[in-house]
Amino acid sequence: MPIEPGTSPKHRYELIKSTLLVIIGALITITIVYGIPFFSPKESPTPIESIATTPELTPSPVVDNTPVKDTPTEKVYTQDELNTIFEMDKKSPDTKLYYSPKLGVGFTYATYSILDPLLNLDTVKEINNKIYLIDGSKEADANPSKYGNSIEIFTKDPKDTLEQAINKEFLAEANPKDCFVSVKKHSTLYRAYINYVPDKTKLNDDNAFYGGEVYCPSNAMPYIGNEGSTSFFILNEKDFNTTKYGFLSIGSGAQSANAGYKDNKDIPWFETIRFLK
Repeated sequence: MPIEPGTSPKHRYELIKSTLLVIIGALITITIVYGIPFFSPKESPTPIESIATTPELTPSPVVDNTPVKDTPTEKVYTQDELNTIFEMDKKSPDTKLYYSPKLGVGFTYATYSILDPLLNLDTVKEINNKIYLIDGSKEADANPSKYGNSIEIFTKDPKDTLEQAINKEFLAEANPKDCFVSVKKHSTLYRAYINYVPDKTKLNDDNAFYGGEVYCPSNAMPYIGNEGSTSFFILNEKDFNTTKYGFLSIGSGAQSANAGYKDNKDIPWFETIRFLK
């Protein structure tokens, strides 16, 4: 039987051989193109620790460049300054100068030599916000509020007058028609008195203060007075801008003390009171 062309064993062998060569060539080509990168050694990823990082910045402290206001320091007076303020050069050698740095008030005093020196060893005692000028007796030393002169110190706004300071401290709740301040000037001192209009229907010889109790605040009652009384608020005309003023009570005992001026023995000690704070 005749063999058809292309179907003989030899021909089939050649065909299979050619096909295999084509397949092998294709595989080699694929291997060359895609296999080399696949089988080539890969670079290891850079460890996280070795990655360069920006060092963490420590925040700088915040600096406030606002100018710092100097805290006002309290004035400390030297002895020479006090001697000048209280005019010690114009006073007799036996004149004494007392100044309280705590309360910011001072004065000078001297005794009359004609009186019994044992009863006029004038002494100063400072208790809380009060200063007492007493004689040298044991009774006065034990109870200065009864036997001596005293000045009680209060604080005020340096912008306030004496009248304004008293109204703020004692008469804030008072009706000015019924309870009020009157100010008089004597020498260099301004003297202020808390006055009141009494309720005449309740006022008689036995209860002269009853009207004040009705119309003036209770805290003002110990300071009620009138011109000519021995107790009053004071402020030296030179010390209006200070933060202090006082309530003077002129009792017995140390009334013998004067200001100590060489040429004028009639000036009382309390005329020299100065508020320096």
